[in-house]
Amino acid sequence: MRLVLSYKYSKYIDLNDKVNAIATLSMFDFVHIVLEGVVAHPEILANMSIGEGELVLQKPCENPVVIDKDNVVCNAEGFSHTEFGVALKKSVGGYTMSSRKFLWRCEDVKYLSVPGAFIAACFDGKYTNVVLTSYNGLFYEEAVYRRKPTNVSLGYKLATVTFNDGRSIIIAYPNRIIEVGMPTEAICLTPRDEFLVLSKNTIVEVGHEELRPLVLVNSKPIFKGFFYTLPVFQLGNALYVLDGGSLVKKIDVKGNATAWNIVVDDAFIDLFIYSPSLKLDLITRKELNTRCWATSEGVVCCRNSWCGLIENGETVIELEPLNEVHGFIVRSDSYVKVHSDLGKYTVNDVVKIVDEKASLLKPRSYVLSIEHLLGFTEAIFESSAKSIKVDVGEIVVYNSSGIHECGGFAYGIANVKVIEKPSRVIIKIGDSVVKDAGIVEFCTNNTELIPVIALDTVTNDVLQLFETKPEVRYIPTPKIDVKLRHFEKYSEVEIVKDNDVEVVKAKLCCSDVCNDMPKRIENCELPAFIELKVKKKGFIYSYRFDIVIPDLLDKVLGTIKGFKTRVVRVGRGGFTAYGVIPKQPAIPPIQSMQVYIAPKNITLEFVSRSVGRGLIVLSNGFIEGFILREGMNLIEVPFSDKMYIVLQTNLKWIYSLEFKPGQLLLVAKIQAEAVAKILKKLLGGQDS
Repeated sequence: MRLVLSYKYSKYIDLNDKVNAIATLSMFDFVHIVLEGVVAHPEILANMSIGEGELVLQKPCENPVVIDKDNVVCNAEGFSHTEFGVALKKSVGGYTMSSRKFLWRCEDVKYLSVPGAFIAACFDGKYTNVVLTSYNGLFYEEAVYRRKPTNVSLGYKLATVTFNDGRSIIIAYPNRIIEVGMPTEAICLTPRDEFLVLSKNTIVEVGHEELRPLVLVNSKPIFKGFFYTLPVFQLGNALYVLDGGSLVKKIDVKGNATAWNIVVDDAFIDLFIYSPSLKLDLITRKELNTRCWATSEGVVCCRNSWCGLIENGETVIELEPLNEVHGFIVRSDSYVKVHSDLGKYTVNDVVKIVDEKASLLKPRSYVLSIEHLLGFTEAIFESSAKSIKVDVGEIVVYNSSGIHECGGFAYGIANVKVIEKPSRVIIKIGDSVVKDAGIVEFCTNNTELIPVIALDTVTNDVLQLFETKPEVRYIPTPKIDVKLRHFEKYSEVEIVKDNDVEVVKAKLCCSDVCNDMPKRIENCELPAFIELKVKKKGFIYSYRFDIVIPDLLDKVLGTIKGFKTRVVRVGRGGFTAYGVIPKQPAIPPIQSMQVYIAPKNITLEFVSRSVGRGLIVLSNGFIEGFILREGMNLIEVPFSDKMYIVLQTNLKWIYSLEFKPGQLLLVAKIQAEAVAKILKKLLGGQDS
């Protein structure tokens, strides 16, 4: 990206980051630059050089004036300078004027201050003392005239004091004073060392020996420089030169114009520069707060506290993208400042501005404000997503029922032909990082489409570059078995596997406590199992084998005898099993019972809590056996007035069932009614 300013500058002074002040050219000498609002500062020249001296920013009081390094006068008027400073302060009965050279008491005073110069006339009640001070030096004279001053004025390298008798004095550096018999106002000191003053609407040239009236004007003309040796004035929207005894129009202007052989027309937001032949050399836009002047050094422009010498030509500002990261390189022929969301950067030649936080996988736009001497130029710089090139050939993916040791469900091999990327970006195939081109192994959980992605390691942004379909090959699950060999006091394990299968881990877990598989198994408490992890072509498989002891049930059953509490312990080889058989509680088997009486028999209906065997014993010697079932039981037996129910569960239980006399009468009645019904049928339905 290329930006072009229609001017250039190589000499400049930028104090904007140090002071908050307005720089202006001193119209007193067209040489010095003054920082308005600063307590004191070193000498700054139009050729963009800075002299010795201290920059004093902190105001120790209201309206301070510095008169030397260690002396500041508060609430004063004057000229601040560590060597040429002069302070005027109101005091009791008049004024006090002080400097490094003098201390005056003034009954009355007339003074005038312009950027870079100060003139004052101090009447002490009898005589007038005068002082003219600027960056060019301190000039003062005591008792210069025995009259009270009525007016003072400043022009270009010239000052005047008018007294109440109508006479005046004209002062110029280094120590020239001329007394004239008329009131005057200073205009300028000419290149021929003559004074131009205004007296009663007439421009008068004051020479070494004579006064020469030149031209009559309606008001004091504004001095704007020289066109070669001719003074230049601005009247309205035109510049005039004083040539002989007349004002000659030189050029029309649009704003505040100055001249020094060339003409500078500061027209608010436009700048026009004309050559000595009055040809328009340069026209450019500028900020409203940028002010420009013609000087003997060239065109001086200042914006706030940044000043420089404008030259014909162009300033080329080039913006180039960076290769590895976002950001840009700025190249400029002139001193500029680049403002963006990355901060402010000063550019004197080449500056590299790096955006570390921007994702390299996405484009990045920068809104730039390029600050130059005359103002700002806005631009938008587009930084493309960084180039990533990956070329992948054949991909083969292996999968199986196990998980691959790389961490994925499948394992692949890819032929990466080309990989080009920024250093902080990593390329991943599947779940594995690819560093260089060549044969690459990778992990994946997907066997249908393998993604190839780019990852910015700083921002963690991910970009899928493409997907590719692999060739899938299945690895059969290995067949694994465990054989136990039992000896008298220990056991041994043999793992049966194929030659291409590697045992990664083998653990023996005895009663939920797991340890690495020993060569000999001793005192392993059941239940127990063996955990195996095996590897085949990178895939990890897990197996579990429960330990089964032959005839274990028979051995256990053989130890269960009786109903008392006891410990049961059995084993084989290095494996043992034991348990505690608790004492069996005496729980009555019958939970509830119903008895149903028929004419010839009785039905017993009862609910049992357990299983076992039983006998029904009647009083007449009748005995009948039955199987006792858990839950509902139905048993029908002949009627007897008394019977016993004998049940054998874990214990022997005997229940007796006996009918009371009243219950027997009820039984007899039921039996009689049953006989009556039978006889009625036999007799043909007749009542007996």
